[in-house]
Amino acid sequence: MPRGIRSPSLMPGFTGHEGKFWLYALGLSDGRVKVGFTGQPRVRLQQHRVRYEYAITWFHLGPRLGSKASALAAELALCGDLADRFARASGRETFHAANKACVIRAMRSAADALRS
Repeated sequence: MPRGIRSPSLMPGFTGHEGKFWLYALGLSDGRVKVGFTGQPRVRLQQHRVRYEYAITWFHLGPRLGSKASALAAELALCGDLADRFARASGRETFHAANKACVIRAMRSAADALRS
């Protein structure tokens, strides 16, 4: 398993109860970065492992958000912010050559904007 995601058991195992949604980002071995939101972090990581055939190099679980609507709004803001900085790869949630630290800062900013 790639470095940085050796212990998915440390991630919350919640099943999408109201108030338990998170932004996440993952890096792929070809340099793309995928962002999104989930109510089931462990399940979503496993789905991506299957989809991307274990090409995940890092995974970051971002801020917890209060509702699915908040999570969707934060995801849209995050994707818009990243689209201003990086080229889209495929779809609206995947970007080429996005810097991990920059993505994590953008995740925090998108969540913080909803809280203020």
